[in-house]
Amino acid sequence: MMNPNGQMYVVNDPLWKFPAIAAALLKGKKHEWIIIGFEKNKRIHKMWTNKGYNNSSVDILFSPEQLVDIAKEDDYCSVLIFHNHPNSNPNRYDCSMASNQDMSTARKFAKTLNAKGINLLEFICERGQHYEYYLSAANSFMPIESYLKDIRENNGTSR
Repeated sequence: MMNPNGQMYVVNDPLWKFPAIAAALLKGKKHEWIIIGFEKNKRIHKMWTNKGYNNSSVDILFSPEQLVDIAKEDDYCSVLIFHNHPNSNPNRYDCSMASNQDMSTARKFAKTLNAKGINLLEFICERGQHYEYYLSAANSFMPIESYLKDIRENNGTSR
């Protein structure tokens, strides 16, 4: 009974389980929907849902800056975005791949969220399955320079 016009829900699900929950909620939907989960301490505490205007597209009803505000309000570490690709003929079509628009939108949101220390994960859901297609960790969460330094220092020294 998700509100098609958009609604925030209070949830308390483990991070590892939430992608399957989101995929189950989107299973069988004839229109595109979006689910946004807000994570801290390996738990999803809030979830936003909204329906697309037609069966071929969906828009996040928040700007990247608004997502940052929501996440910072309760010190969330990560934002997980799920959307479905309705499939009229699963025996013929595979709708589990990200479109160019999906990738463009993910990069735009990641740039803003990562700059504020928030991780972004994006998923496509089809027929009850979730497929991660985008992951962008904030540098404060996973400082790439320290990993690169460690790799350079240890490269070639052991298996």
